Amino acid sequence: MTDLQVVLSCKELLLEGIRMLAVSFWVGQIIGQTIGTIVALYFLPNLLAVSFLAFQILNVLWPLGKAPMLMERFLNFSVQSAMQYFSLKVICEDYDAIKPDQTYVVGLEPHSALPTALPMMFNKYCQALPQALQDVKVLATSTVFYLPATRHPWYWLGIRSIDRDTFHSLLAAQNSVVLVPGGVSECMLMEKDGCGPALL
Repeated sequence: MTDLQVVLSCKELLLEGIRMLAVSFWVGQIIGQTIGTIVALYFLPNLLAVSFLAFQILNVLWPLGKAPMLMERFLNFSVQSAMQYFSLKVICEDYDAIKPDQTYVVGLEPHSALPTALPMMFNKYCQALPQALQDVKVLATSTVFYLPATRHPWYWLGIRSIDRDTFHSLLAAQNSVVLVPGGVSECMLMEKDGCGPALL
């Protein structure tokens, strides 16, 4: 193996590691948040633990708004990395049937224990969907907006609370929405050995 091959291998390995971190941004946010909070509570009154908890509280209280430019770039990279990692493939029978000037309510089945497909697919960074569905708003449980790790990133991706007022106001503003009718509770009813496609 030549020196050039070693350097290329190291670069590829580093890029793959960065992509894995970007993908873990989807899957590991809530787990990392929980572990970090437990560790911080255990080490109280350590200054680092207090700082971590104070940052989490500040994150929950900070108003939701437009994503900073650097975060926009990271979210785009993260979506593209997740699409490659999960081998996302969208099959649309008729792209022309989905008109950009229409408002749609998309029902997605099934939900999963970790809903990685929703934030990965239904956002402005995913180019796999028809144009009319690329900036659709995903409706999720309001719990995600009380968790410091998911609150801002999921809002920046276009995820909104699934309460009645939000649902009506999005439709009134001509925004298409995506929801999972059974929600998380449907996971308990899924077949143990069943594996199927997501149906839109």
